[in-house]
Amino acid sequence: MTRGEIMDTGISDQISYLDSVMQREGIDKCISAFADVYRKKGTGAIALLNDRRLTFSCFYILLPRIRELGISGILNSRNTVALRIVNQIISGKKALAGADYLSAKRNRVYSVLKWILETGAPMDGYDDDYKNIMDVTASVLIFTYKDRSVIPQAVNMIFSRKKAGHNIHDLVWALFRSEDPQVLRLIAERLKSPDKEEVELACELLNIEDKGIDSMNAGEREARYAAYIKWLEENDPFLYFTEEGYQFESKPVFCAVDMERKYLNKNMANRKKQPLFPADENESSCIQAFKALSDNDRELLARYSRRMHEKNEREWENWIRSPVDEQLRRAKREGELLQ
Repeated sequence: MTRGEIMDTGISDQISYLDSVMQREGIDKCISAFADVYRKKGTGAIALLNDRRLTFSCFYILLPRIRELGISGILNSRNTVALRIVNQIISGKKALAGADYLSAKRNRVYSVLKWILETGAPMDGYDDDYKNIMDVTASVLIFTYKDRSVIPQAVNMIFSRKKAGHNIHDLVWALFRSEDPQVLRLIAERLKSPDKEEVELACELLNIEDKGIDSMNAGEREARYAAYIKWLEENDPFLYFTEEGYQFESKPVFCAVDMERKYLNKNMANRKKQPLFPADENESSCIQAFKALSDNDRELLARYSRRMHEKNEREWENWIRSPVDEQLRRAKREGELLQ
């Protein structure tokens, strides 16, 4: 972004001096500008670092010079905590006096982690350490602090990284650890993209076929998106996250539908796979017969059961007590009527 663009958007008062130099003239010029200010007026350089508008990106690229000048001891609280977080992530060791900035929940650490991710994400991919910092920060915010507000940013980072040819494995792992269906909806938005690579990645993460991408027009992409959202809405109560990831599987399945629960209309208590305990002998016999069916028949019967339950619960209660082979015949005969 140029200086003129900053002024035109009305955010010139929202950007730090060092960030404005970095954006206008590049990283090297930012580093040298900071060094010049420190040489001429040391306290002025510290004030620039401690500017509340400073981004983590700018802070990070200045870290080697901060260490070299030995001024880390006079940073403000935000920067001091950020430095210790960075050191812990890069070294893999706890900070001073055994302090752990990545496990224990603390309000001050939380605010700094948010600052790191929100102001650091635009420069994601700068180097390997930087990517690692973004991965761990996102993971801690999502898993330790249960902060779902960072999920859209994490999704954007995954698609940006993939386009740049960078590794996405750890960030994908962090994202799906949230066990939040919002993740699936945000990824599904990319199914509408005219960018083939984005659509391919979305299909991969959602475990849906990517056939015909090259020839799809905007209307067909929108239809694919709508079909997925319809599927998600139908299956949301029975959806669980598998904890699979690229670290362990070449083609991981990140989430799945518990077909037995969908068949019996028993919602998930949480987003983890759970054993299903039959309520009575009828449910027990239904489950045993259901398990013996083919994958296609199980999917058909579960879908029919779900839709019948939504349409007429009393009729469904009678139907579920009939033999499973009769249930299946009816589902095959009448399934389309419940679409």
